[in-house]
Amino acid sequence: MTSLSARRARGSRLADSVFRGSTRLFAAAIIVVIVAIAGLLIVSSRLTWQTFGLSFLTGTTWDPVAGVFGALPFVVGTLVTAALAMVIAAPIGVATAIFLAELAPAWLAVPLGFLVELLAGIPSVVIGLWGVFVLSPVLRSTIEDWLANTVGTVIPLFAGPTFGVGIFAAGIILAIVVPFARSGIIGALILGLGRALGETMAVTMVIGNNPQIPTRLFDQGQTISSQIATTFNEASIGLQTSSLIALGFTLLAMTIALNVIARFLVRRVAGDGGGLASAG
Repeated sequence: MTSLSARRARGSRLADSVFRGSTRLFAAAIIVVIVAIAGLLIVSSRLTWQTFGLSFLTGTTWDPVAGVFGALPFVVGTLVTAALAMVIAAPIGVATAIFLAELAPAWLAVPLGFLVELLAGIPSVVIGLWGVFVLSPVLRSTIEDWLANTVGTVIPLFAGPTFGVGIFAAGIILAIVVPFARSGIIGALILGLGRALGETMAVTMVIGNNPQIPTRLFDQGQTISSQIATTFNEASIGLQTSSLIALGFTLLAMTIALNVIARFLVRRVAGDGGGLASAG
């Protein structure tokens, strides 16, 4: 009997060791894949970095005919639309999570939670189509016109003309696309921002795809993802393709940085909470 128990214990320890080893292996494989992707992007965009250096990130002109490529309008468009999405979505997402987790009765929380999860699973191209044919016309004739005619007369950021497509519409579309978690609010918000940075099809369909730095809320613009999606297939081999790949590496670096910040903040908040609990 004792021998049987010992064999079972050894088998359990072996299974635990195999599980821990396999999880470490898979985690290491993910890191290797990310590093490999980053390395491939750097090598493939080498011509751009050799030609423009870091001025590629600060350049404002994207002219394939003249062979001049600057990423700043796309970086700004990406950050502005994602930040606008967070401003709109953060209070709605957090309030919804609190309601579902703490306030809603069970008969309402279950179906409502399912609908929220279902919303996050809708393909972004479908949301983009809805944005083009439903959201944009409504925005132009209601909220955008009202803001331009009232607030816009005092604050240039909200001045017209209004198009229905542009930075404002893209921000609202991203606010619908971005999913939120119920726990780790700070980390969830930043991870949601990282998700918004890489969104492609829905934003491409409503942002206007104008490679300029937006100065007003209703300006048309372009994000890194939308620029790559709309021009990569037609890009000429050489500097233009290299510059588009450099944009991809820039987006990857921004996303990784946001994930690192999110992990740091989550651990920091969790550590402070643990310290307060211990002190209490």
